[in-house]
Amino acid sequence: MTNDEWVRIASFNEVPENGALALEYEDKKIAVFQNNGKAYAIEDWCPHLSARLSEGVHEGFTITCPLHK
Repeated sequence: MTNDEWVRIASFNEVPENGALALEYEDKKIAVFQNNGKAYAIEDWCPHLSARLSEGVHEGFTITCPLHK
């Protein structure tokens, strides 16, 4: 897969409005968040202690790691 290819991993309706959807694609863990009617995806792990960011708190574009606060 190249950087300009898109892969469908979920439908928008599956992403909770004030929560996160944790997914896996190939060997990657992905967290999908909804903000102002748009979905955003990031890698679902904190590089410090390998916590899943999808289990943290998000407000706007800020995600708080569940272990670091």
